Amino acid sequence: MPDIREILNALDEEDKRLWLHHRTEMRRSYLTAHNSVLGIHTWSNADDMFMDYIDIKLALLFDQSGRTKNTKTIVSLADAEKVEATLAQAQADRLNGKQQVQPSAATQMMQNGWTSQVPAKSN
Repeated sequence: MPDIREILNALDEEDKRLWLHHRTEMRRSYLTAHNSVLGIHTWSNADDMFMDYIDIKLALLFDQSGRTKNTKTIVSLADAEKVEATLAQAQADRLNGKQQVQPSAATQMMQNGWTSQVPAKSN
């Protein structure tokens, strides 16, 4: 998982402001809910960790959106080659009739002309 500080440093000023706004709103909401349900006197380390989790998840949303201006390599060429080999093998298996994914019951019904009888799964 990327370091949250790297993600935040890679955001432009507008996105940093947006991240801070959402962070504040989510934290405020949780604090209000916690106080009204349990009372602030029951605040624990787990609640503190949840607040950190909010920060991390929001930062990851920005990272996943591609809004960071970071040039750091996340996936190496070796990683990419491994994934490509796995995909190529899966494609070859599919073409050779060795499909690993079993169709759902709905797909099987569609393939059988929408009859209510689903053929037994083969192993």
